[in-house]
Amino acid sequence: MRPTYRKQRIVVAVTVMVALGIATEVRAQRLTIQTWAGVWEDGARAVGDAFAKQAGVEVRYEQQVNTRQGIAKIRAQKDNPQVDVVFSTADALQQAQADGLLVPINRAGAPNLAALPKQATRETSIDVGYIAFGLAYRRDARSAAVGRFAEAARAVLAASSMAPGSADARAPARHRSA
Repeated sequence: MRPTYRKQRIVVAVTVMVALGIATEVRAQRLTIQTWAGVWEDGARAVGDAFAKQAGVEVRYEQQVNTRQGIAKIRAQKDNPQVDVVFSTADALQQAQADGLLVPINRAGAPNLAALPKQATRETSIDVGYIAFGLAYRRDARSAAVGRFAEAARAVLAASSMAPGSADARAPARHRSA
């Protein structure tokens, strides 16, 4: 197993354990976890199946194709929720919270939250990871082409109000100006 894959599974497993502790108060007999396929589902199943045995509950898994589809599903179920734990992106969960789709986490029922970094816990959700993207180029490619690419990237960022340090770059996606 590659180290990166293993780390992802551990992060997912820890997250699911915390989430399961939160969700058990919602339904005593059945727990439904909505997640993506691949490593996310693998981690959810590894912990969810163990939890099912330990707690004597049925755990169901529902796959979401993407973030939008997953949030649309919980939005459609607003008056009759069927999903207890949902994996999604932080910005989508913040919007779902603003739309009244999520309930506050009962912190008394999830004491392990105190061990997480403060910036990783929100009123209704938990951030499980951060993704940093970068740009790299070959050492022998230092040329005018790389310089032109960097200039073009800066122009695109500036035109979209996403330049690092701008107010819009720091605002959540739903608040950015067009």
